[in-house]
Amino acid sequence: MVEPLTIFSNNIWSKVVLPFLLIFTLVFAVLEKSKVLGEGKRQVNALVALSIGLIVVLFGYAIYVINYMIAFLAVALVVIVVFMILTGLVHKEGEFKFSDNVKLALMWIIGIGVGIAAFYFTGAWGFFYEKLMGPSSSSSLVTNTIFVIVIVAVVAIVLYGGKEKSSEKKG
Repeated sequence: MVEPLTIFSNNIWSKVVLPFLLIFTLVFAVLEKSKVLGEGKRQVNALVALSIGLIVVLFGYAIYVINYMIAFLAVALVVIVVFMILTGLVHKEGEFKFSDNVKLALMWIIGIGVGIAAFYFTGAWGFFYEKLMGPSSSSSLVTNTIFVIVIVAVVAIVLYGGKEKSSEKKG
């Protein structure tokens, strides 16, 4: 299927305009906040930021790095937001009240689940699976190993957390 062309499909946006705006804005904000060039020097800060932004756009490798770092930033932020939303459900006040040990165990399970989902949907799961287990290994071995690790981790968290609380109450 052919993707429809829009004004943003043009390479000038991803290779020139957006990286320039990002670098200009970041440099200008840093110069304004740090006052390196002096107080009340907005025009000088703007000219320096403009120069740096234009210089960065001249170098293809810098644009390449910026575009991939911004893509990584976006994916990482989405993963963090999903984790925060799911853990927020555990800490929500309301009908269900969990003990601290159960909250901690659920947070670990959510974290592992979000991590596995992030690896799976970014394609890294297959890469690591192939490197770790080899192409001809049995998938049931990996599944059972992960399952046992998760169970042991949850049990350890619940038991360790319970002992810590009881010793604090005695002291």
